[in-house]
Amino acid sequence: MWIDRNFVILKGYSEKTKEVSRKLDAKLLQTLYHEKIYKTWKARIHRKKSPVLLTNPGTSFQYVEDMKKLARKVSSKMKEKNAKTLLVASVEENEGKSTVAANLALALAEESEKVLLIDADLRKPSQYKIFGLDQEEIQQFGEVLNGNEQIDNLVTDLPKSELLLIAGSMIYPNSTEMIASPIFQKIVEFFKTKLDYIIIDTPPMSQAADAEELVDLADASILVVRQHTALVKDINETISILNSAEGTMLGCVYNDVFHGLLRQQEIMDTNMHMEAVMVTEAVMVTEANTVMETMDMVTVTAMAMVMEAERKRAMKIKHKNQKQNGR
Repeated sequence: MWIDRNFVILKGYSEKTKEVSRKLDAKLLQTLYHEKIYKTWKARIHRKKSPVLLTNPGTSFQYVEDMKKLARKVSSKMKEKNAKTLLVASVEENEGKSTVAANLALALAEESEKVLLIDADLRKPSQYKIFGLDQEEIQQFGEVLNGNEQIDNLVTDLPKSELLLIAGSMIYPNSTEMIASPIFQKIVEFFKTKLDYIIIDTPPMSQAADAEELVDLADASILVVRQHTALVKDINETISILNSAEGTMLGCVYNDVFHGLLRQQEIMDTNMHMEAVMVTEAVMVTEANTVMETMDMVTVTAMAMVMEAERKRAMKIKHKNQKQNGR
């Protein structure tokens, strides 16, 4: 297989640890393999995604077990450092950081730990979507930080889990100032005295200064690296930033990894999906053409009827004029 040295790409399943460890300046904590978000052909065609959550019965056994392994490693390292707050970061958008943060928090909560998940990505909040919550079910975290709402009922209890959630759905262009506000720090410090772990889902490190504002607030951090996404130099620069912070950089999570037959199957699935969409579109075009042809026939018929009526009316007028002239 072709290897681009600028990106984090594995040659195969057996070389995953060696390849990633060689390219990155951090320990590899766990590899998480690709999880299908479209479970059926019907769901794929209609773009109905299945949430990748430990509480979803459709999530694969391998993903669940790998996430539990990650949770055990993170818990062990954080207890060694007497750490309570964990930053879950990524370099770029769409690396699966928020999904990893959600499932890591769920896995820790399943171990009878008291866990709070904070969606601190105020530019693109997603935790409420991941957990399938309506906007009315949550108190807007950003409005609390802005001082527009009281802190009462800030925490949302999630169904089927002991996990607690602080989230929002609104987007804020001044998110950096909001995260740096004393209110945010007070909220974190308060819950550190009440809970075992606080997981903070951050914005991508390359997108804004928000994540860097949070770095010194957390006791520890992990970096989610998605296969075929960020450049190695950018990943290592982010690792350097996390290492320079007051908290401990625990390592990297290599996410959404394809290997062997799985990658081939995904390519086949994508190609078949595209063919299905093309067939569906072709059928729709054919039906539209048929409708247009029918409309054209109706139009022609209507015009013929109008012309015939006009011809008959003209003949009547002609006959009437002839009679009047004959008198």
